[in-house]
Amino acid sequence: MTATRSQSCSLVVTTTASFSINTHQPQQFSSKTKLTLRSLVDDTSQQLQAVPVRGGVYSVEYTPRIRGRHHLLISVDDQPIPGSPFSVFVKIPPTKLDKPVRVMRGINNPRYMAFNSSEELIVTDFEGDVLVFDKKGKQIRSISKSKHGFGGISGVAVDKEDNIYVSDWSKHCVYKFNKRGDLLKRFGTIGNGPKELNYPRGIAVAGDQVFVCDESNHRVQVLTTELEPVKQIGSYGTGNEHFNGPEDVAVDNEQMVYVTDYNNHRVQVLTMDGRFIRSIGKKGNGQGELSSPCGVCVTGFVYVADDGNKRVSVFTKDGQFVTSFGNGHITSPRGVAVDSDGFVYVCSGSYGSVVIF
Repeated sequence: MTATRSQSCSLVVTTTASFSINTHQPQQFSSKTKLTLRSLVDDTSQQLQAVPVRGGVYSVEYTPRIRGRHHLLISVDDQPIPGSPFSVFVKIPPTKLDKPVRVMRGINNPRYMAFNSSEELIVTDFEGDVLVFDKKGKQIRSISKSKHGFGGISGVAVDKEDNIYVSDWSKHCVYKFNKRGDLLKRFGTIGNGPKELNYPRGIAVAGDQVFVCDESNHRVQVLTTELEPVKQIGSYGTGNEHFNGPEDVAVDNEQMVYVTDYNNHRVQVLTMDGRFIRSIGKKGNGQGELSSPCGVCVTGFVYVADDGNKRVSVFTKDGQFVTSFGNGHITSPRGVAVDSDGFVYVCSGSYGSVVIF
């Protein structure tokens, strides 16, 4: 028995998906073919109807009710066909991200976020600990402020081995922890030299390099994953390759570096060696304009936490405005992250919560 898709496994909510199923058993009838779509997001299931086409071949159409990852279970006479369950990824476009689907509360002052390889969400609480949550929003462990003497933790990133990098804004340093939360290394003291930081903010890891927004030095420092300095990108100013308070940084799968330039009200896109490619956004509150941008996350789109406008603005990678969302649901947005199911997480600082769209 086999099942053949007539569409990609990546679907959009409200778009009908169609499949054909060949049981290679002409005597079978549709009443004996059972299909169940099970969501991995909320553990709900949806029964589907198989319509006979010819001996042993059935046609199936359905419209997903919920976004995220699903398992399509197909069985005949209660026996699953080879290859079942099939993976289906149901998504929505950024233009449909209008209302929150869930809110994680009780975090004093959430700043930035990162996901590890197990899809655990790591959140920095500026007034407290590094917090780790499972996919359902339950806190499962933490890295303690009282143990490590954090001053005010801000940026966070994870490498391919799930080591955690955290910036301490008020102690002018970066920590490296393993997944369990054991301290491996510390880098930086206050200053403007090659081994010094002045109010570090966002962090990104790309391969064996760590990018750190060195806010008050108006540059991005590049380190090895062993926290040894490699180079510096940018300097104070308003032109290309200049920064005025860089806040966050992200690196996409094409090795382009995106830096939110807080006081210049833009996102600069650079090569890995710091060469200017383009600028995204300009100062204002209209469509495609930014006011004091903080967090940035890059998937197929560029998501920017637009702090001054109390929203998330979305652009294409080449800088075209797509949409904005979150106004009225978030305030003081800082970090922004997207999980593998396409859900967008936003740190809403003044509300002490992470809002999920």
